[in-house]
Amino acid sequence: MRTAPTEALEALLSLPRLHIEAEAGAMRASYRVKQWGQWRGRVQDGGHVSALNQLVERDKLLEAPSDKIPLTYVFKKNYTVEIPRREVWNQDPDALVSHGLVWFTDGSKTLEGTGAGVRGVRPRVELSFPLGKHASVFQAEVFAISACVSENLKRGYSNQHIQICTDSQAALHALKSPRITSQVVLECTNSLAALGQKNKVRLVWVPGHSGVAGNEEADVLARKGSSDTLTGPEPAIGLPYSYPLGSIDNWTREKCQEDWSRGIGLRQARLLIKGPGAAATRSLVNLNRASISIITGLLTGHGRLNKHLSTIGLSPDSRCRLCGTSDEDSIHVLCHCPRVIVNRHRLFGAGYLAPEDIREVPVDRVLAFARSTGLF
Repeated sequence: MRTAPTEALEALLSLPRLHIEAEAGAMRASYRVKQWGQWRGRVQDGGHVSALNQLVERDKLLEAPSDKIPLTYVFKKNYTVEIPRREVWNQDPDALVSHGLVWFTDGSKTLEGTGAGVRGVRPRVELSFPLGKHASVFQAEVFAISACVSENLKRGYSNQHIQICTDSQAALHALKSPRITSQVVLECTNSLAALGQKNKVRLVWVPGHSGVAGNEEADVLARKGSSDTLTGPEPAIGLPYSYPLGSIDNWTREKCQEDWSRGIGLRQARLLIKGPGAAATRSLVNLNRASISIITGLLTGHGRLNKHLSTIGLSPDSRCRLCGTSDEDSIHVLCHCPRVIVNRHRLFGAGYLAPEDIREVPVDRVLAFARSTGLF
């Protein structure tokens, strides 16, 4: 109903309250600007930097250099990027890498950490690099290509056809694009430019886990890197931008839950709704409009039950239509009404419940119970 309180609807839909979203936005902006060395303001109570400092106090790793850099353009590329169709690889894989120096690279991220691997077919080389726990898969894929390029530069090749194969289309698209916002991509681009001055360099996409020997061997080396212990401080390369964004998202969720738990008013809603939660929200928004109306009305206390209708002047009687002994509100129907004790036991596992128990019941089961009462 239109009387449903905004705060309760925000909790059901996992929408951050305006002041929380504003503070999270300030954290994102101040982190980005500070990492780029472009902050010119003064630290003030309640300002952007104050918001960021609050986040850094929770996670000191956010003080590490970021991989995200200001937008940089590199238009001239003296290397080529090729992404052949999968069918081409299946028909004649040797035709794509039949001459010159052939390398395969790969990145891997496991529960143990992140690693990069380089496998040289011609020449025969095996390299493995541990990248610690915080590097992303994308960073590992690009780092592997960069490490391969560095190995070629170290060998001093000249007038060679050099082919570097990777199964990461994301890495290839990043190295092909003139727009660069990642430090690891910029460094790889510069290394490729140096190698391409005296050689013909091709970056070629290879389908992953498709039986291509060099790619499978590079994958093994990358996995070895992910399981090896990093020597040196974390992060091994710039902190991926996804890390601070994830940290800010975690802060937002915790702040929303704290605001909901400590809020004043909305007695029935706070008893029945646990707070913002992605799983419950997904279940809710996947329902049709009629079902959403029933659930929101029941859990917020602003539905078509006699107690609320009486409060807003739409019903002369607030008593329960089922038992006639108590006010017909959400808590009474869901937890206490003796006339639906069988329905409650069948769907919730108990004849009588405390309001807090409803928080743990899946949305679809609450809906099934509501329909079984005949009140909706």
